[in-house]
Amino acid sequence: MPRKKTYHYIIYAFILAAIGLLAYNQVSSLFNRTTIEDINTFEAIDNPERNTPEHLIPEQLLTEQDSEIISTLVNDLWHQNKKASYRELPARLDFPAQAVYISARSEGRRLGEIWETRGTTLEALASAIKNVQKELSPEQISAADALEINFCYDFEEFFLDQSESRFSLFSNIHRGVKGFEIGHANQPPGRYAPTYIVASNRSNERLVELYREKHEISEEDFTQNARVFAFQAEQVLVSLGDNPRAVLMERGNTFVDPKQSPGIRFMKWQAWPEAGYIITSIKTDG
Repeated sequence: MPRKKTYHYIIYAFILAAIGLLAYNQVSSLFNRTTIEDINTFEAIDNPERNTPEHLIPEQLLTEQDSEIISTLVNDLWHQNKKASYRELPARLDFPAQAVYISARSEGRRLGEIWETRGTTLEALASAIKNVQKELSPEQISAADALEINFCYDFEEFFLDQSESRFSLFSNIHRGVKGFEIGHANQPPGRYAPTYIVASNRSNERLVELYREKHEISEEDFTQNARVFAFQAEQVLVSLGDNPRAVLMERGNTFVDPKQSPGIRFMKWQAWPEAGYIITSIKTDG
């Protein structure tokens, strides 16, 4: 067989193999998709305990590139879109949940909130959405226009009877960045997400004190025996509706491009007259 024809057959074989692989991937994607009904969910329980170890950090955290799929997923879960399916979800959602916090909001007003600690992050997210809806009326569910979500991780214990540890826990430098979890004896855990702490306008120290007062624990007993953990969280705000949108937050706030800020235009408007006055009023020799 001529060498030239042999090359042609080899090229054809590679092309056919590539087409076959592409077709296989396309067909596989039709069957290997995650649907809403595939996601395992848990019935709500009061104050679910966290059973994950300290300093457990996901290998992959959420990024802005995940925003579109997260917004679609959360919106489908909220509206119980059972026909929805996803070819690929962020790897972060396969990680143990640790703790997931959800606050349903309408025009900024909190309608309901819930914590979930069981399963994977995806299962905890789906469970939290399902169970927070059970606390709301049909009118409230329809009125909800946003979900504030905290995917919590990296729990670190602090000690109230150690001055350095106590100072670090109550420092305002962590306010809105870290949340914290409190436990004492057989009392249910108190858990405060970073976004909740900012919205409550209370200091970490005051929230800890409120937990102690609520459960009528003496200060000495609490200082010696309470277990307090601080944790980090990916803070996500998902706008619900026909065009869902997810944005990552920091300290409970979303990022704004400075060029798009109305304050910049106002400053320019204020600055130009002042600049003109200086130019026309000051002589060249100063």
